[in-house]
Amino acid sequence: MGEWGKLRANITNMDCSSRQPLDKPFEREFKGIPEQDLELILKRAQEMLEDDWIKGYNYEIKDARGIGGQIYLDVKLTIVGACYGKPIKLYYALLWFPWKKYPGRDWAFRADANIELKAFNAIDYILNGLSSGSSTVLEFNIFIPPDIYPEERFLKPVVDLRVHYPEWIDYTLEAYPTHGPFEIQPYRSFNLTVTDYDGLNPISGARIVIRRLMHYYDVREYITPDNGTIRIYRLEEDDYEVRVYWNSSLFLQESSLVHIGHHTAYDLASEGIRTLLFNVEVRALDLSERPLNGVRIALDGVEAVAENGSTLYQLVPNGNHSLQAYWMGVKLLDEWIWVGYHPTISPEIKEPKLKLILPVDDLLVQAVDSGGSPLAVNFTVLDPRGVLPETRLYSSTGLLNITQIIVGDYHVHALNCSPVFRTCAEASGIFHPGKPSKLQLPLHSITLHIYSRNNVGLGNASVMLDGVKTRADRWGYVSFPGIPEGEYYVKIMWKGVEVYDGRITVSGPGSWNITADVYNIGIGLKTADGRPFPAFWILIDPSGHKHESGRQSDTIAIELVPRGSCSLIILDERNLTLLSWNTSIEKLAGMHVIELPVKDMVLRVFWSDGAPVFNARAVLIGPAGLKSEGLTDKQGMIVFSLMPFVNYSLKIYYPGATIPIFSGNVTFTGKPIEIEARLTGVAVKVVDVFGNPLPGASARLQVSGIILGERRSGHDGVIVFSGIPCLGAYQLEVWYGSLKASRVIHPGETAIIELGVINLLGLVLPLQDFIIIVSAFAAVTAIPAILRIIIKRIRASART
Repeated sequence: MGEWGKLRANITNMDCSSRQPLDKPFEREFKGIPEQDLELILKRAQEMLEDDWIKGYNYEIKDARGIGGQIYLDVKLTIVGACYGKPIKLYYALLWFPWKKYPGRDWAFRADANIELKAFNAIDYILNGLSSGSSTVLEFNIFIPPDIYPEERFLKPVVDLRVHYPEWIDYTLEAYPTHGPFEIQPYRSFNLTVTDYDGLNPISGARIVIRRLMHYYDVREYITPDNGTIRIYRLEEDDYEVRVYWNSSLFLQESSLVHIGHHTAYDLASEGIRTLLFNVEVRALDLSERPLNGVRIALDGVEAVAENGSTLYQLVPNGNHSLQAYWMGVKLLDEWIWVGYHPTISPEIKEPKLKLILPVDDLLVQAVDSGGSPLAVNFTVLDPRGVLPETRLYSSTGLLNITQIIVGDYHVHALNCSPVFRTCAEASGIFHPGKPSKLQLPLHSITLHIYSRNNVGLGNASVMLDGVKTRADRWGYVSFPGIPEGEYYVKIMWKGVEVYDGRITVSGPGSWNITADVYNIGIGLKTADGRPFPAFWILIDPSGHKHESGRQSDTIAIELVPRGSCSLIILDERNLTLLSWNTSIEKLAGMHVIELPVKDMVLRVFWSDGAPVFNARAVLIGPAGLKSEGLTDKQGMIVFSLMPFVNYSLKIYYPGATIPIFSGNVTFTGKPIEIEARLTGVAVKVVDVFGNPLPGASARLQVSGIILGERRSGHDGVIVFSGIPCLGAYQLEVWYGSLKASRVIHPGETAIIELGVINLLGLVLPLQDFIIIVSAFAAVTAIPAILRIIIKRIRASART
């Protein structure tokens, strides 16, 4: 182990892919074969049968004879079912061992072959004792690691074979076992390293004595070089006593024997030797267990300055050692320590890490006023022992922090001078490092709690106490530390607006509640009849900040608004201004409801005779594009929802028509609006050509295609249309039979319509018929004069 060697392996092609047919056995006759040769053949045949390379065999002795003590036989040998296989090409082989520390192919050895191997021939082997061309011997250069486990000396190697199958592909046959006896010789050659107890530092100049147990004459001695490593050659697998001798030139040492122990050869090859030489780590800490950077440590007189409180002494021998620690030039520790093994003090070797707690800590003094608030002061510190030089320093926070000084009594003086209040205060005392202390000066802390008028703390309010200006916290509290006794002016600003000014008297620590003129506004918006009304609103407060609703809301809710003048505008959903005020925040804060000039408009339309106008369309047009329309009900009423109190243009149309019966301006003040639609009448008298009344004539009155009425004349020929809307003009149409006449008539007018008929004693005749009758009568009676008169009248009537 631990050396290179050579290993030879016989590789045989054992392919058995086909067999000799059972009905065609192999037969061979031997003439005069010696008996001992036959026995060898039969032995090999039995071996092949047991390994299933053949299915059976038999032999028949036909003759036997002896010559000179030697028997010769005539024999017939029959072999049945012999195996045959295909040749295979072997490229190379990888040989490796299943060692635990060096597993698998990571520690493999290669041997190239590039040879074709015939398949193993069982018959050739039986007859001749070998199968020519089916095997090859490969030689591997191998290295046996020095530290394999002892029981692994008998582990057989396995091989991976890279081959080419005939008529197929290249392939790797993995982890093939090997057969036959195998053993690694029980010797180990290795490098042995001697180190300290931690295995970190090699030991140079050490004398090593290795003595084989039970064979004390077998002794080896070595001296370690600078790297602490020696070469051990072929150490037999056995148990050994090992001793290591070494002398320290720096530290106290009771004995030069730094190691004695029993080891196996495997232990030495795998682990090396660790001696009773230690790396001692010393950590120096103050009373708060913080490292003391720069502390001076002396171990057996060997001094070192600790970095970050730690120092390391290497190769310290087992035994008793002196230890001192110095801080600020003062020895704070002087004692003996034991390092390593001791049968009573330390029967189990402990890690040599020493933690030294030295009497060193921080001097912490907080300068405060009577309320416990910190003050900015000038400190003077005196050490009666003279170890710490006189120290003067200024602290804006009032905290004196002198870190890591030796515990003792220190005289501390604090002085506070205020340029604002033009006064000074001082105090002094004796203090000790290790715990925070307070030094109280004759000054006071006061607290102001700033409220709004709604008892809400004014967080971040600007507060001025005489010449000191600061801001309140998120809850409206503001503290002033270090205030001398006296009277002080207080001024409070909120969003750039002064909301309080007054005076307070300070005679000691205390707190004051101050109510500033800052308000919460919560106003409900309602219509003139008390219903909630969602609207848009804009309020510009005294600071100039603009507050907007963003969306319609029936409430104005604004928190923490400073006092002063403001402007408020309220708009409806059409961006129509409903209200515009210049007022004050104080007034708005006292209001709960604003009644807006908005209400449902009730419009009643009636005729001049008092009858309601049903189904009339009303169109209402207001400012900013406001437009509403609807139809009157049976009572002549229509309601327009939530209309502002403004002037409107109103048009009312005749029911079912586009004829306006009213057009004008109205002013909505919240009260119902009544509109009277005037009624009028027209009359028409229908007469014949002689001006006589014509009963039974029909007349129709209409406007723009809308029929206002139809009537028939009575015996007086008069038709009256009453109760009609008063319009500019009407279209009158009169007819009797097939005779028709039409004209324009105006309200209140009486029209006379003459039709081309003659009414004779209740008999109405068309004029043409009457002329024919009269002409016939004139011819008979020869009354031409009368006829001429009638004709003249008719012509005159026709001309008119």
